[in-house]
Amino acid sequence: MSGTVAIISILIIIFQFAFDTFAGISPELVTAMPLLKIATYSFVIYTISAIITALLSLKYILARLISIDHPELTGKECVAESRNLMSGNILKYIFLNLSFIGWAFLAVFTFGIGMFWLAPYMQISIVSFYRMLNPEDKSVLYQVDDIVNQ
Repeated sequence: MSGTVAIISILIIIFQFAFDTFAGISPELVTAMPLLKIATYSFVIYTISAIITALLSLKYILARLISIDHPELTGKECVAESRNLMSGNILKYIFLNLSFIGWAFLAVFTFGIGMFWLAPYMQISIVSFYRMLNPEDKSVLYQVDDIVNQ
């Protein structure tokens, strides 16, 4: 997908450069403007494609947890199940991760020592999010509660 966006952006830049060159703009501007336009368009298109790619990859974020829960499933089945679980829940996942921003800033002020507490907390929160999306599934991740509560 990013390759297609890059090719389209390059074609747009080439056509706009040709149009500006033959439209009667002064020669001084013709030499400086294309470089600025190329840099601007490249930055905007790269940023947009990075955001789209990140949002699309969020559908598959739970595949690792599903593969731990169900070792009998193939990788393709885990990815499909992750896509099903995350449909309609991507914003909840984003907000869950955004809720850790304050903790991350505090961890930075401790020169990274706070990450020893924050990283497991974030992972357990993601596992709890997975359990919330799939409450009827009693499998490997639920056995941790049995071990802890003994």
